[in-house]
Amino acid sequence: MMAQAELMTPIREVDTSAEDIQVWFLDNAPHYPQALMLLPKDQPGPNSQGTWCNYPFDENLLMWVNTSHNEGLHFLKQYKIMQREEKMSRALTVVEKKNVLTLLSNNMKAVASVVPKHLTPERLMRVAFQAIVKNPALAQCSQISLVNAIIEASQLGLEISGPLGQASLIPFKQEAVLIVEYKGKIALAHNSGQIKSFAAHPVYENDVWDYEYGLNPFLKHRPYDKDDARGELIAAYAVVQYKNGGVDFEVVNRVGAMRSKAASSAKNKADSPWNQEANEWTMWVKTAVHQLSKRIPLSPELQRANDLEEMAEQRGKQDLSHVMDVEFEEMPKEIGSDKGNGEDTTPVEPETAPDDGKKVLAQLAAFIADPDSKPLYMQACEEMELNADGKHDAVQATDIMSKIDEILERG
Repeated sequence: MMAQAELMTPIREVDTSAEDIQVWFLDNAPHYPQALMLLPKDQPGPNSQGTWCNYPFDENLLMWVNTSHNEGLHFLKQYKIMQREEKMSRALTVVEKKNVLTLLSNNMKAVASVVPKHLTPERLMRVAFQAIVKNPALAQCSQISLVNAIIEASQLGLEISGPLGQASLIPFKQEAVLIVEYKGKIALAHNSGQIKSFAAHPVYENDVWDYEYGLNPFLKHRPYDKDDARGELIAAYAVVQYKNGGVDFEVVNRVGAMRSKAASSAKNKADSPWNQEANEWTMWVKTAVHQLSKRIPLSPELQRANDLEEMAEQRGKQDLSHVMDVEFEEMPKEIGSDKGNGEDTTPVEPETAPDDGKKVLAQLAAFIADPDSKPLYMQACEEMELNADGKHDAVQATDIMSKIDEILERG
C-alpha cells in the first residue's frame, strides 16, 4: 500500500476537455486507488472507505471518485469545470440567434441616440451580434445587462470586437460585463487632447531591456530580432508622450501581472487570455496601460473605462443603469426559449436598405466567383467563424466585405 505522503503528492492539472480528462483518469487511477476507480456499470461501487460518486466514462464504464480524498476532490473540480465550459461553448441554436437579433434590433434607437459620429449603430449592433454568437454564454445573460453593456460601449465610441480588440463582453453570473481592452483605453486617452503618443509592449527574456524610476527615469527596449526565440514573457510596459514634451511610463513584472490576474473575474476561465499562452501578453500589457492611465490627464471616456474596470474587478458586475435614458424594449420571449406567448416573434434584422443589401450580396457573389478573389473570401469567413458556403444574408455579406477590406489593409 502506498504511503499517505505519496498519495497526497500534487498531480498535474487536468485539461478541461472530455477526452483529456479520461486520459488523465486512466493515468492516475492506478496511483490513487483510494481516490479514483474505473469499474463496469453493472458492478457494485467501491467497497473501500470514503464517500464515492460516479460519472460516465463510456457506455460500459463509470469513473468512481472518492470525495473524501484530496485527489478525488481535485478531479471532481476539473470535471465540473469541463461540464460548465462545454455548456458555455455550445453553438447558439437557430431560435436563440433569431431572438438575440430581435433584441438588438428592437433597441437600435437606443444605440443610435448615443453613438458617436464616426460609428454607425448598424455596425455596432452587427459586431455585438457576432460577439454573442462567438460567446453563446452571453445569450443567457439578462437582456437589460446585455443591451446596457452595448450602449455603454457605443457611448465610449468603442467596437465590441473581443479580447484582442477595443472592447469585449464577458458573461459573469448571468450579467453581461463590458471590458475595455488596452487598445480601447489607448484610443480613449487621446480624447484628452494632451497626448502625442501612447504605446504599450510586452518584454521577453531575450530582448534588450532596462529601465529605472526615480529622478532620472529611463526606459530602453529593443525586441530580440527573432520573434519565435524571444524566450519567456518577463514584463510589459506602457509609455505616454505628452504634447508639451513630458514622458511617463509604467512597467509591470510577473508579480504585478499575477496580482492583476488574481483580481480578475476571468482568472479561472479557459477562454480568458490570462490562460492562453499565445495571448497572455495582452493582459500584462493591459495591466500596464490601466495603471498608467490613472496618471495621465483623463478624458471623461477614459475615466469611465477605468471605473468600469474597477467595478468588474471588485464586484464582478457593473452599474450600467444610468445608460438607459431611453425605453428598453424586451424581446417577446426569453433568449433561448422556444415557448411563445402568442405574440409575433418574427425577428427584425438590423436596418439595411434593400438596394444596399442587394448591392453587397452581388459584390460578394462576384468575389466568390472570381478564382483570384475567392481565397480572400475563404480567409474572411475563417476569421469570422462563418461557413464559407456562399449562403449569407445582407448583414453577413456586409461584414464579410468589411473583413476582406481589413485583410487587404493588413497586406
